[in-house]
Amino acid sequence: MGAHNIETLHSNRRGASHLQPQRRRTYSPQSKHIPALHKALRECIPQRLLDWVERIGTYILRIVEYLLTHKHHPEIGYRSCLCSISLALQHGSERL
Repeated sequence: MGAHNIETLHSNRRGASHLQPQRRRTYSPQSKHIPALHKALRECIPQRLLDWVERIGTYILRIVEYLLTHKHHPEIGYRSCLCSISLALQHGSERL
């Protein structure tokens, strides 16, 4: 393998091989390697987060919408969304 390839191994057998992303610290999964459960979650989690925060308030809804739409992959924003929701639940949406 060349210097620009990444391999995943399991029991000394190659599971997958990808070209290394041009930029460092980027997230670049190939859809054929994403497990079915993760694909299903990708479809339902954003709407569930939006439904949840809509009940909390409009400001937190705006924050979560931004986090879900301004990331290259929405999954990266999920943790930030959950942290924002946690803050709203702990301190109240008015204070947040």
